[in-house]
Amino acid sequence: MNWMLSKITTKEAIPYSKKNNFNHWTLHMVTAVVSLYYVSQFFLLHNAERSSWINKDIIQVGIGKDSIKIETIENR
Repeated sequence: MNWMLSKITTKEAIPYSKKNNFNHWTLHMVTAVVSLYYVSQFFLLHNAERSSWINKDIIQVGIGKDSIKIETIENR
């Protein structure tokens, strides 16, 4: 393994990394921003669907032994 690493000299490695460093990190930043956008959209949508019953008029709340039933105008 050591002989493989010794074949790559700094003279070969430094120009390559300088040339492609900007593209490399730009790609990372674009990927991070796009993935954060989709993750945030998923959580916002998920929370909106889960808490959408709060905005409706609650008529009756029934508490049973194993369940809680919330009756709104929409699902009555």
